[in-house]
Amino acid sequence: MRLAVEITTCTAQRAGIGYYTEHLVDALLATRAPDDEVVLIGNCKLGLDVTQKWAGRLHIGGVPIRYVWMQSDAARMLREVRADFAVFPNYLAPLGSPCPYLNIVHDLALMRTPEFFNTRKRVMVQALLPIVSQSAAAVGTVSEASRRDVVAMLSVPEHRIVMLNGAPHPSCRPSTPEEIERVRERYRLTRPYVLSVGTLEPRKNLPMLLQAFDRLLARTGTASADLDLVTVGGRGWRDSHLRAELERRLPTGRVHAIGYVPEEDLVALYGGAEVLAYPSHFEGFGLPALEAMACGTPVVASDISALREVSAGARPGARVGVRVDQDRERAVGVRARARAPAPALDHAAAGGARRARRGRVRPTAGRRRSRGLGHPGHGGLCRPLRRRGRRR
Repeated sequence: MRLAVEITTCTAQRAGIGYYTEHLVDALLATRAPDDEVVLIGNCKLGLDVTQKWAGRLHIGGVPIRYVWMQSDAARMLREVRADFAVFPNYLAPLGSPCPYLNIVHDLALMRTPEFFNTRKRVMVQALLPIVSQSAAAVGTVSEASRRDVVAMLSVPEHRIVMLNGAPHPSCRPSTPEEIERVRERYRLTRPYVLSVGTLEPRKNLPMLLQAFDRLLARTGTASADLDLVTVGGRGWRDSHLRAELERRLPTGRVHAIGYVPEEDLVALYGGAEVLAYPSHFEGFGLPALEAMACGTPVVASDISALREVSAGARPGARVGVRVDQDRERAVGVRARARAPAPALDHAAAGGARRARRGRVRPTAGRRRSRGLGHPGHGGLCRPLRRRGRRR
């Protein structure tokens, strides 16, 4: 079988879906059968690291705008590489695909919270996603919360949905003191800090976190007043207000907007943080929460469906260190450090690491049939394999 995977998100500064795609491809390459072939298609320059490790498999070309490329060039490239089956890990797929395909829908934030997206995304994705998903051999998704949305909002039958849960990369593990000190020096972090990870876009609720942090700084004479806030993430969309709020606070020296960081630095930043604050309005999975738990860092997250699911079992009765109302600025994010005793945070971190280990999954390119796909060449394409009992 010749399997084609779209890898347009695997750029030098890739974010969540880019890393998801990279790790998916790596796992497929590692587990493919001897007579399976994996080819990778895209339309843009990739990160140097993936370009080197995937050399000989890449087929790059066509229109540089992804929405246009998807409908004008992707189907042609599938024909040129003679693909038997294709995987599109970032929602959309070509309407005229010459082979069966799996499209992965990470969440339906664009349909549930359209006010957080620009007009182009709303028009293009809302129009195409139902058609693409209903035409797919199967639809992959990353959480039970997203699965319910795919069934209800895209009218995809449950038997055609494949669960491809997100998982922390194996590099996510407690950092050594030397690794933490290295990133502290690189990014000039001299105080204990609260960490925020995510692309700059309205759904991540950064303004409310900044307001909550302002309140902490006003608590003079307390331990919480000694905390800094570190934000990690590249530019997204509708981010001018977010950037203005960040830039207004940078001169204080207490807020550090360090932008995009490589994966190895992110792991050490998780490890050095007092807590990860993740007050999103809506998530389909919430990978940073699971990554932080894998690194032994307690998490304060919005009390929303996907994050309750991701954090389930982090510690008895609480799931994450603290769950908060994402619409109440007093409650968001750094409240854990301000009010929770250190033993409670240590207990939350230990439980979170256990939850993250249970959540590690790996797709496989094996040919075993997967219920409902109905195509002999791709059954079992992404069957999850849990790594049980593995400790770091």
